[in-house]
This record gives sequence, structure tokens and C-alpha cells, in this order.
Amino acid sequence: MGATLIPAATTYGGLTTPHRDDLHNSGLNLETIEASRIYSAHSGQVSELLGFKTISGGMVFPYLSVEDETYVRVKLNEAGQDGKRYRSPRGSTNRLYVPSTLPHGVLSDSTKALYITEGEKKALKARQEGLHCVALSGVWAWRMKEGDTSAPISDLDRILWEGRTVSIVFDSDAATKPEVARAEIELANELARRGATVYSVRLPQGEKKVGLDDYLVRHPVESFLALPSEQIAPRVLAIGLGSFLSKQVSVSAPLIRELLPAEANGWIAGEEKLGKTLYALEEALCLALGRSVCGKFEVPERRKVLFIEEDDSPQLVKTRIDAFLRGYGLDPDDKAVRKELDEWFFVAAWTRFSLDDPGWVVSLDRTIDRFRPRIVYIDALFKVTAQDIYSPRDTAKIVNVFDDLTRKYGCNFRIIHHFRKGQGHGRSGRGSQELNGSFVLGAWAQTSLFLEPRGKKYGEAKLSVQTKLGPPPEPFKLVIESEGPSEAPKVYRLRVESLDKESKAGVAEDTIYNLLGTLPHEPAVEDEAGISKLALVKASGFTDGTARAVLGALVNKGKAKHVGTAKQNAKLYRAV
Repeated sequence: MGATLIPAATTYGGLTTPHRDDLHNSGLNLETIEASRIYSAHSGQVSELLGFKTISGGMVFPYLSVEDETYVRVKLNEAGQDGKRYRSPRGSTNRLYVPSTLPHGVLSDSTKALYITEGEKKALKARQEGLHCVALSGVWAWRMKEGDTSAPISDLDRILWEGRTVSIVFDSDAATKPEVARAEIELANELARRGATVYSVRLPQGEKKVGLDDYLVRHPVESFLALPSEQIAPRVLAIGLGSFLSKQVSVSAPLIRELLPAEANGWIAGEEKLGKTLYALEEALCLALGRSVCGKFEVPERRKVLFIEEDDSPQLVKTRIDAFLRGYGLDPDDKAVRKELDEWFFVAAWTRFSLDDPGWVVSLDRTIDRFRPRIVYIDALFKVTAQDIYSPRDTAKIVNVFDDLTRKYGCNFRIIHHFRKGQGHGRSGRGSQELNGSFVLGAWAQTSLFLEPRGKKYGEAKLSVQTKLGPPPEPFKLVIESEGPSEAPKVYRLRVESLDKESKAGVAEDTIYNLLGTLPHEPAVEDEAGISKLALVKASGFTDGTARAVLGALVNKGKAKHVGTAKQNAKLYRAV
């Protein structure tokens, strides 16, 4: 709706040219301005209205609907020392701005949907476009001080909230400002307590911050009404089981057969220098190219991926990806190959991305919204957060970021992470139990992949899958082959081999040997303290017979010895 140019004088004291232009830019027409009695005031008038001296004139917004008809807010021509331009009278409390153009009876009729925004001009423009809208002077201005605490402003009591639908429409940067988001939730909870059903409407973010008036100047009101909204209070927790079962739920194909089901949030983790990043790159490239992972595990459908690399330099990332592509028989310098990868594989290297920075989280959200990757890889967790990963509260904050984006976009996260530092000769846990940090990390994952060392040879590791979604495949050996100098390989190829009986026996021997170096010693009845076969069975999950056979083999090889006897004549052993 176009705005009528405002003449030099209006019913209520006149408007200066800058003030007319300001209101014009918000899309307000002459009828709205005159009905709202907005006027310009010189510095002396402003000082008198506000109750304190100011050298700046300003534009005055009378609050015509409040009991005290002298209450106004002033937009100063020049900001004060604190950078703020809007001022209220000294000693006054926060008030709700109700446009004089709002039809009589709307506030007492809860069947009328109501919009709440921040700022008088925005409410006036919304009302001009036919929306029932009121305004706060700030996102927290629905509260007032009461001694050392605060309470909702009394103006809220003038509105019948029970059974009313309310939509909060703050500026487009609300999502990037945690304090604004918190104010929105707190306001929604207060209105829900009074019986309203409350939604949040997010205005699209442009190059600059967009307010409700800005949006309605550029778009018809029908476009605004079509914007998505999210119910934020009260939230419906449950539905009937019959209704739940009647919903159409598609069964998604696995992302990688035998290896990665459709529900794929989880870890790629293990000790240092085992090839976690190389495996993650292999998995991501194969998903993007529609190739079998490690030449064995089929990718039923090509998938877009996003790879956020904060652990390695852009040069190293490029070198590795070039080597992988050559290993696939592709030329990384081929323009056609690069063009195709532009569509399927998105990368961010050394951007200083951080899960602790709300701005970066918003950037991640927008990147996922724009490119729609199916899987997001992050290398590595310790590079993208400074939170205490041993704190359940802090780790919950981290995984909640992933869960929120998974719910919003249907993508999954594969996070590269490390095992905790081992003590002694080896490890007593399995998979997620060995993750560095709080138990929350292991509990969050749906499907994870863990790498463990296979002897001292570089380029080989035992690879195991843990999943909540069915039986995992048997562990297998991951082999990393390269051509060229180690610091700048020309070709990478990853393949897997099964763990044959000899290999499995070696794994059992390694496991028992490691446990002999890590489990606590049991007191001895005779001779020295050590570790019993029963303790090894409990820690390893092996059968009694396997543990007995492995202990015998280790003793024969001189890698373990019988050092004492515990209760009930149980032999005690130590690693040598």
C-alpha cells in the first residue's frame, strides 16, 4: 500500500521534513499519521516531555490509549551517549502501544488474532495493512521493575488472552541474538500462562536487519501471512496413538548399505593418527559421487554432503581430496569433475567455525538451508567448541545444536572425535565408552564408527560400527594405501578386509594384553596382586574358554605371568 506524502503541518503540531520522510519510509500514510497524532518537537519541548534536559529535538509518539494521556515516547534526532534514540519520560514504567486505529473491542475479543511487535511505527504499519497489532517499546518492555525484581506490565491486563491466538513478530535478526530469543520465549510463556496460544513469526533476513514495517513496505500483506510460523507456547506434547499410527511415514533407504542407516547422527572416533579424517573424506566423497565406500559398501543414492574442516589446513584438505579423486580414476583438474562436485560436495576449511558462537550457528543453519546436504561432517569436535566436554550440561548444549538442525532439515551429523587418553597398555571399554568427554556424547549417537590400532603398522586399523538401529556388521580391517611422498601423496585408496580367524585371535590377544595393563589389580591371598581371569572375561566380553586360551598364549610368549593367587584359588596375572 503506497504512502501519501505528509504536508508540512498536521493536526497535532506539524512534522519536519526528516520526520515526514522517516514515517514515509515505514509506509505510513496521511490518515494513519493524523489518527496517531505523531508530531515534531524542538529540544525544549522534548526536555519538558521527558523530564530531563536534552539538546536534541525529536519525533513524538503519543500513547493515546493509556490512562495517562500525557505519556509519550520520543525518537530523538540525535542519539544520546549510550547510542539510543528512543526515550520515555523519566520515572515512567513500560507501556504497551495500542494504535488508535485498532478497532474498538479487539482487545476484549479473544477470537481476534493479535500480533505483537517492537516499535510504534511497525504496529502502525501493520494496523494500516489490516492486522490487529500492538507494540512493545523493547523486547523486554513487557516487564517492569518492582523493587529488586520485575513483573509483567499492567497494560497486559487490559487484553483478554484466554483462547486468543498471538503471533510475536520481532526483527529479522532475532534468531542471531540469544537475549532477544530468550525475551521472546519468556513473553510467550507469560501469555500462555494467561491462556493464549503463541506463535513466532520470523521475518526473512536481508543484507540489513528487517523490521515488520520494512517487510510490509516491500511485500503485500498476503506474503507476510504466508510466512512460516512456529508455535512456541503452549506446546502440544502428545497425540492419540491411533492418530500417530495413521501418519504416513516413509521408510528411508540406508545411506550406505551395511554401514550407515538413514538415522545417522554419530561419531567417527578413535585414537590419534589412525586415519579418522581420511576415512571421513572417503565416506563423504563416495556419498557425493555415488561410489561404494572403501570399494565394498554400496551407496544406493547419491547424497549432498557438507564437510567442515577445522583440524587441517586448506592446503592439506585439497591435497588429500585430489589424491582420493585420482584413486577413483578422476582428474581433480577436470572442469567437468569440479562442476559436478560443486553441486554435491560443499566444504569449509579453517573458517574458525565455532558451535559456541550464535552467529556461526546461524551461518550453519543458513548453509544447510541453502545447499540441503544430507550429511554434515565436522572435523573435529575439540576444534569447534571450548565447552567443557566432561560437563553433561555443556555437552548437552553441543548435541542440541545438531539435534535442532536434524529436526529442522532432516540432515545428519558425523562428528570426528578422539578417544580419551589411554592409561597403561590399552583400553577396557568399547566404542562410545571410550569417547573423550561426558557420557552424553555416547548417548547422543545413533550410528558411530570407531577405529582401533592393529599392531604398529601405519595404514591399518580395526573398524567397528555401533548402532542403535539393528545389528552392526562384523568388525573389519581398514587399509589405507597411498602413492607418492607421505607429506604430499598423489593417490589415496581405502579398502577393507575381513578379520579372519587368525586376525580375530590376534584381536583377542591384543585385547586381553591391554586389559592386563589397565584393569585395577585385585588383592592376593598369596604372593602378589594381579588380575583374575574372571575380571578379564567381564571387561572383554570374551568367553571363559577364550580368556583361558589367550592367557596361556600370552604366558607362553613371555608377555604375561602368573603372579599370585586370590580367594577361591583364582590365579592372578600381570602383563610383562
